[in-house]
Amino acid sequence: MDYAVERLVRNEYRIEEAPRVEVSYKDLKIHGLNEVYFFRKYEYATRFRVFIGRESPYGDELFGDGCLAATSRGSTAYSWTAGEEYLFF
Repeated sequence: MDYAVERLVRNEYRIEEAPRVEVSYKDLKIHGLNEVYFFRKYEYATRFRVFIGRESPYGDELFGDGCLAATSRGSTAYSWTAGEEYLFF
């Protein structure tokens, strides 16, 4: 810890931009650094749309019980999220 604080005080660090992912539903927006996962609280599937930027690469709608969106940094951690309860619709 001392080593890290000393480097910080001496300005011996770099700031790295990282990709983010966002899930939005009505007025709710959830941001993630590695991944964002959502699924239905109940047993029924739902319709949803996926966008990358302003484009929808999968067409109009997808039908399923959830979706996992991961950045390149989340590729090794996304399976951990799939087992947790983060966001219910």
